[in-house]
Amino acid sequence: MKAEGHPVMAYLGPTAIAVHQQGGPGPHTAVRVSAEEQVRLRTTLDELGVEWEEHDHGIAVGLFFRDPDGRQVEAITYRSADDPRRPA
Repeated sequence: MKAEGHPVMAYLGPTAIAVHQQGGPGPHTAVRVSAEEQVRLRTTLDELGVEWEEHDHGIAVGLFFRDPDGRQVEAITYRSADDPRRPA
């Protein structure tokens, strides 16, 4: 698991845009999932032979993999079930 800082987030309703520092993970689409969903996804990716990497963001853990068209996807699980920086 690779530790890295979490980006600056801009929230608009249930949607967010992440602004990563230079040299960050590159263009990708992130989807928030529960811890249980992330475990099931990891198992499914293993069964399908899809390579993945786990990144520890401190407040969340991201599971990165590529979809069949080569796009990078992140299934992210927040340790507190939500980003604690989200405005109320």
